[in-house]
Amino acid sequence: MVNEARPHTIITDTELCGVSANIASRIKGMDIFVTSKLDDVSSAKKNKTPVALEVTIGDRKDLQKISQALSRSKT
Repeated sequence: MVNEARPHTIITDTELCGVSANIASRIKGMDIFVTSKLDDVSSAKKNKTPVALEVTIGDRKDLQKISQALSRSKT
C-alpha cells in the first residue's frame, strides 16, 4: 500500500522493511529523527542527522514562543 501511494516520507514509530519512502521516527537511526526537544534538534544538526521538530500549539502565545526558539536555534 505504501509503495503504491509513493509518499516522500512516512511518519511512524515502527520499523518498516522494504519501503522506498523515507521514514521519520522517534527511533534513532531512521532517515529523519522526530523529536519535541530543542536539545535533541541541536544535537542532531551537529551530527548532520535530518531532524523534524514536533510541536504542540495550544494558543497564539505557544506559537510565538516556538517561533522565537526556532529563530534562536538557527544561529
